[in-house]
Amino acid sequence: DSNEIMAATNEQLQQAVESFFLLFNGVVIFLMSFGYTLIESGGVRSQNAGHSLFKTLLILITSALAFWITGYAFAFGGNGNVLLGTRFWASEGLGARYLHPGVENYTTSNNVLKLNNQDPYINYFYNYMLAFLVTNIAASAFAERCRVPVYVLFSIVMSGFVYPFLAHWMWGQNGWLGAIVGARDYGGSAIIYLTAGVAALIGTIFLGPRFGRFEPRTLPLFGHSIPVTSVGAILVAFGFFVLNSGADHRITGKAYGDRVGHGLVNTLLSGAASGATYYLLQRVIESMGEQARHLKRRVFLSTVNSILAGMVAVAGGAVAYNPWSAVIIGAIAALSFLLWSKLL
Repeated sequence: DSNEIMAATNEQLQQAVESFFLLFNGVVIFLMSFGYTLIESGGVRSQNAGHSLFKTLLILITSALAFWITGYAFAFGGNGNVLLGTRFWASEGLGARYLHPGVENYTTSNNVLKLNNQDPYINYFYNYMLAFLVTNIAASAFAERCRVPVYVLFSIVMSGFVYPFLAHWMWGQNGWLGAIVGARDYGGSAIIYLTAGVAALIGTIFLGPRFGRFEPRTLPLFGHSIPVTSVGAILVAFGFFVLNSGADHRITGKAYGDRVGHGLVNTLLSGAASGATYYLLQRVIESMGEQARHLKRRVFLSTVNSILAGMVAVAGGAVAYNPWSAVIIGAIAALSFLLWSKLL
């Protein structure tokens, strides 16, 4: 009967919805990576702005290949042990369950529910976008002091090797952090942002300060374009909304829409609380008699970064915290951001 062939089953519909949800999230996270690039390129001197964009393009090219060859296999490659996955090198055998019925596709990062309802290639695409994000955030700390081959090498090591291991430990099949310790990192506070931050810090220590930063006299270096930075920040916030609400890779089924909404609201509240706290702290510091030269621009850029810091901080449990907790987390994030940036 042709009608029977036409109608999709509930399960197929669910798979289509989940896959589309993940596809949409992956595309937005791609925009988020370029949002970070805009923040960086608006935050450096104008002669170096093009360099930031070129660097991101290079990272996109090299990380895509590195993640394809080894990254995805280490992170989510089936037959996983506590340290790494061991299948789907260069995507061999991925998505082949229809051609080769014997091939299992473990295509979810949700250890608790073991959901198996997305198309493997879309899952791959989404996870690559996270690898690209980590690599790009870390490399943007090298702005104004680094040559092209360094970016290429860093990109290959980070997306093909370093990040996939961490992703497997928390989100992969049998990973020791997620499956054995029982840790949860919903939106990647540790696995994505802390990883990127630590890599950035180590890289910057190796590279030393930007030219003109401390010599001949200590001067804050200013970005050349507030509009570019603002657009970047908007794209990054856009990315946080999908990252902090879609990491279950699921929107169908009982109460999952509510979970996604919960993640959205917590992200918004934490970002707002962080921005507000930072701005007030900055005003207090100013009133204690810091020189006012260039201050407006600096306060703007730092407040933008503080909003993002709040969104990073809440990512780890965005769908688990009460909204009032998200506000407190945002306030703590602002304080942490202020102290760390002064320390650096």
